[in-house]
Amino acid sequence: MILRKELPQEIKRFFEEIGVQEEELLLTTDSDLDLEGNYSTQWLVLSSTRLMNIGLKGALVWIVKEFNLNELTSVRVDRRVGNASLEVEKKGQFYEVIRFSTALIGKFEGFSTEITAVLKGRDLILTTEQQGEKEHKQKRHLKQRLSWASPKSTRKNRLLPRIFQLLKPYHGTGVLLVFLLLTGAALDLASPQFFKVLVDNFIETVALPAWFLAFALWFKQNSNIQYLLLLVLALGLLQLLRKIIRLIHNGLITKVASQIAFNLRNRLFKKLQELSFSFYEHHQVEQLMVKITQDVEDLRGLMLQATHNVINILLLIGAGILLSALELHLAVYALLPALFVIGLTLVYWNYEPPSYKSSWHKKAKLNEVLSTLLSRLRISKTFGQECRETENFKYYNDHPRQSKIKMGRVSGAFHPIISCLFGLGSLIVLYCGGQNVLRSELTLGTLIAFFSYLKMFYGALSQLTNINQWFISFTSTVQRIFQILDSEPKIKKSPQAVDFEFTGAISFEELTFGYDPNFPVIKDLNLTIEPGELVGIVGPSGCGKSTMISLLCRFYDPDRGRIMIDHVDLREINPACLRQQIGLVLQEPYLFRGSITENIAFGRPDISFEEIMAAAKAAHAHDFIINLPDGYDTILGERGSGLSRGEQQRIAIARAFLGNPKILILEEATSSVDPESEKAILEALEVLTKGRTTIIITHRLSTLSHADRIIVVNDGTIRETGSHQELLSLNGLYRRLLETQLPYLRNQQVTTSSTRRAN
Repeated sequence: MILRKELPQEIKRFFEEIGVQEEELLLTTDSDLDLEGNYSTQWLVLSSTRLMNIGLKGALVWIVKEFNLNELTSVRVDRRVGNASLEVEKKGQFYEVIRFSTALIGKFEGFSTEITAVLKGRDLILTTEQQGEKEHKQKRHLKQRLSWASPKSTRKNRLLPRIFQLLKPYHGTGVLLVFLLLTGAALDLASPQFFKVLVDNFIETVALPAWFLAFALWFKQNSNIQYLLLLVLALGLLQLLRKIIRLIHNGLITKVASQIAFNLRNRLFKKLQELSFSFYEHHQVEQLMVKITQDVEDLRGLMLQATHNVINILLLIGAGILLSALELHLAVYALLPALFVIGLTLVYWNYEPPSYKSSWHKKAKLNEVLSTLLSRLRISKTFGQECRETENFKYYNDHPRQSKIKMGRVSGAFHPIISCLFGLGSLIVLYCGGQNVLRSELTLGTLIAFFSYLKMFYGALSQLTNINQWFISFTSTVQRIFQILDSEPKIKKSPQAVDFEFTGAISFEELTFGYDPNFPVIKDLNLTIEPGELVGIVGPSGCGKSTMISLLCRFYDPDRGRIMIDHVDLREINPACLRQQIGLVLQEPYLFRGSITENIAFGRPDISFEEIMAAAKAAHAHDFIINLPDGYDTILGERGSGLSRGEQQRIAIARAFLGNPKILILEEATSSVDPESEKAILEALEVLTKGRTTIIITHRLSTLSHADRIIVVNDGTIRETGSHQELLSLNGLYRRLLETQLPYLRNQQVTTSSTRRAN
């Protein structure tokens, strides 16, 4: 989005001729349509005094439209079918300045925002370099938001130090684990030496080696029978010690891995609690659940597997050294197949990472699709689309299947080839070693010991051929976990944050905000609400009413401007202080699985039952609650199932009332209740809102009859303000909104009257 684009030489010469200096130009950009909607290049130019649409055709340059800035009051982008236009407001009327295709809407939304800033008297001097840097930052930010890859801090070359940080609290246990690993590997490598002695010195009657005689004398053994008994006992002791070490090692590593997983889950959940709402707009809840549960559990398993890889590396090195020490030329024969195995493994490793990542992505996509399909199960049944949904699932379910089959073919070919090469190596060693034994150049015990070490060597090497898959799984899992831990909340607590008791004065000052900065939802909005005032906010759907409340609750920070509570910037108030003094009842009441008492007292779990009941009475929920089988102890299902929508809403209102907030916000809070319940709640509100700043957002204008003031919002700005009667006399947007609801209100009154007569 370049808002300061280099002008063509023809336009520059034209400006020189009419006396427009280049230093005067603030913003310049081009369009792809003319005002009739034909493909043509036109330029939008903002100078310090005027806004111009410049036509360009070959060498011909002319001013299509021109407006003096001091005559303009606002700017907007008007979206149409297939194209859009930038319009300016002059003396209450909107005039089209330039037209463009929908592909350029983002750019001209940004242009509109900057023009508005100039109209408000702010300085704006963007150089081409500054704007290019701004565009670069926006692209980089978008790439970070949309990419599944981890942040910079989780790159592979920085993973190892961070993993050691996870292990740091267990360094004492880690030293013990290393000792156990080394001892276990040494015991494994020692066993074939005893078998060599058993065969050579008791079966082949070769003289006992000096190390064994010293060992026997230490135990004061001096006969062959005693030597044999000592040898068997030593072998048994080696096996026993190896089992004990494995038992202790497995217990320790399981404890450490489980504790790390426990701590990671706690850290992840704590981090998710700290992150801003904008984070959840780009991350599905199901994916986050997988990271906390499945990914952490996978990491625990991979850490357990890591110790097996260390053991295999130790055995590979130790067995390789002992093979060379026993018989060097046989060791060379044994290493020949190993070299082929290493070469094939490297080829396999080059193929494996893309296939593994592709398989992971397809599995993640399947989970995402499954979550979506299950969440709309009710509507698919309603419209009889079960077959279509099943076909959709089959389509995405087939992708992991094909990926697994493809990986299985390669893996299924690789491992048998490896086994054949190892088998070939064993046969070569058997033939050559057998010849040496027959020629009495090698003892039978040495050959058996050699085969034992060869089995260890080949076995360890075979296991390590899968270390790349382990490494990919390990690093990918750790990256996904650190991706959350490294996420920074956009809403941060100021170091100078203050705590104080609100009086309830609220002011929105020059407020501009968009979920996408190029598409502002709120545009330079100014509004002041006095302490204790009851204000209604109305307007068409999508006009920015709910966004105002999200900003007031500081779920988001404004792009420009500020919100003040009691003359203190919202960003300078401790978030905990803010949350405690704002009561919010949303259009969609959220009740969790638990008793009604727990749901009402969620914000104040230590409250007395009498206060819970008083809040329920105030919200007109007490009567239906006591008629339930278990009264206040009634257990609700997920999202409050078991209650009607209106009953759910009244419990949500009781929960807000119980917090005794200084600022009460009701967003369509009565939208799900019948007229009679609505009237009762409004009567309760008249008492409960006294001395408390209250904001009611609603489409049902009948709920605002007792409001001190009504604010009419449209297109992110305030269009009208006043009492009900004052707004009706204006004959504007409020009156039109009310007239569209009159048939509905009359129908409600008739329905209510009929119900009363029937009763």
